[in-house]
Amino acid sequence: MGEKFRLGEVLVAEGLISEHQLRAALGEQARWGGRIGATLVAMGFLPEADLVRTLTRILELPGIDLDGKQIEAETLALVPAEIAEKYRCLPLFCKGVQGAQVLYLGMDEPGDLSAVDEVSFRTGLQVRAVVVGPVQLQRALALYYRGETAHDDSRRDLAAHPGAPVAHAGAERPDLPVDEMPRESVFEAEAPEDLLPSPPLPRAASSSPPKQILQALVKLLIDKQVISRRELMEAVQSIDREAPGA
Repeated sequence: MGEKFRLGEVLVAEGLISEHQLRAALGEQARWGGRIGATLVAMGFLPEADLVRTLTRILELPGIDLDGKQIEAETLALVPAEIAEKYRCLPLFCKGVQGAQVLYLGMDEPGDLSAVDEVSFRTGLQVRAVVVGPVQLQRALALYYRGETAHDDSRRDLAAHPGAPVAHAGAERPDLPVDEMPRESVFEAEAPEDLLPSPPLPRAASSSPPKQILQALVKLLIDKQVISRRELMEAVQSIDREAPGA
């Protein structure tokens, strides 16, 4: 996000928090670090749903409520635990869009392009960021990658420092192991109804070399320091913009 739009000021202007609450949260952020939205939620000043709705509108990205939904094991396997924890991201589901396979990636900081680039590079898929609340994301990472449940107090480290107060994020529900969750809660092949719409992806090329060859070539170029990952992603985006009909 980069806080370029000054999220705190937007929330105050919309009456979602007070000036006093913003100053208190900024004090906590200055002391302990972290992002202002997560800090406001952790301090109990802002409902998580309001944070997600605000970010989806401002960033023009889709958002989703993870409660009652299960992620398939094969989708989780696309993103290793160390990457998911490092970038605080969660693979949600894959879907074919305009001839391309797209991975929808849940994030509480969807403006983090390094996370999107890293996941796209590792999976060979186009990646679309989806806004997820910080509490829900923390609980999902704990459940799917560390095997913890709500009883393990996995929300405790949402805030930037140990022991910080964490807001009550709505009615609690028992967290079940993945294989015991209701089958109707699984993400379908199509985007869930509560996934907000987002702009179309660049049109996929009609033909391309095998993915394994491209991945091996790109890895070799980066390992030999011929090109950086950032330069590669910028070049790909430039080609997409110049492609006919894009």
